[in-house]
Amino acid sequence: KYREAFHRVAGFIEELDCSYLDWGDAEVQELSIVLPLYGRLRQLELRGNQIGAAGAVAIASVLPRCESLQTLTLQGNAIDASAGKLLEEAWLGAEKHWGGFHLGAQQPQPQRHLQQEHSQTTPRAAGVGQFPLANRPQAAHQLSGPQLNAFLARQAAFEARIDTAMRRLTEGLNEVAGNVGV
Repeated sequence: KYREAFHRVAGFIEELDCSYLDWGDAEVQELSIVLPLYGRLRQLELRGNQIGAAGAVAIASVLPRCESLQTLTLQGNAIDASAGKLLEEAWLGAEKHWGGFHLGAQQPQPQRHLQQEHSQTTPRAAGVGQFPLANRPQAAHQLSGPQLNAFLARQAAFEARIDTAMRRLTEGLNEVAGNVGV
């Protein structure tokens, strides 16, 4: 169920803001696996994290499959010069507009602090009709028992709403098809 709901929602997201989430290479490598599934994604914000060379390589490897991506922002990470050059070459090699690539200044050492206003949020997404993601603690290993239960309850409620909406949509389409004689 989650996979199906993810695919439905991801296809509509146009902007994904994962700034100041304390993400490192591992999180960005995971993101790069699903990034091509965001078929309408135009803008990806990853500023102020702890992304290094391995994360940069992961992003660079999927850029050709992210056809709608027009803006990539990576300022304030720990991407070294060679990884930055690799990203730049991958961006241009994917025939993307130079003005949409924002590597900016990088931190010599990974940051270990988060900006206060971003300390309790997940990536923020916006797309057709705006699909904000619910707030939750930073990482699963930081969740207490009650927090984890609350998060799982919200996830189950979300999945139930998606199932209900899809069932209603299917019933409506079947009714229309029946009336049209399809």
